[in-house]
Amino acid sequence: KELSNSINSKTDNIDGLRNKVYQYDKFLGNQNVSNDVIQQEIISFSTYHKGILIHELETTHVFEKENYRILTNQLDVIGNINDLLKLTYDFETKFSFSRVISMNFYVKKKSNSSEELHLKIIFQNYESNK
Repeated sequence: KELSNSINSKTDNIDGLRNKVYQYDKFLGNQNVSNDVIQQEIISFSTYHKGILIHELETTHVFEKENYRILTNQLDVIGNINDLLKLTYDFETKFSFSRVISMNFYVKKKSNSSEELHLKIIFQNYESNK
């Protein structure tokens, strides 16, 4: 009976652990998704927004330690302020493949008279190596 009660008490906590893992995945981005899929989802999500032009998507940077791995993607897009703000809001609230860790707006001169508004977004995914 003791062994049975011990097993039952441990399995009762499984639903709580699943819920915590789901919350961490939601906060940190989905785990165990390949680099290529993450980049394709970033491109797809960006091109879905009108008025956004992808200027550059850098190759994925991978940082590995003994127990974990961090995938970092950088996206540089061009658009007007309203379209870029809408994109950043949607990445924060609706994009589940990766988490935004940094955003930087900057202006780049296109020619002597015109300027382009750019937005650089940095995404990260954290994965366990265990």
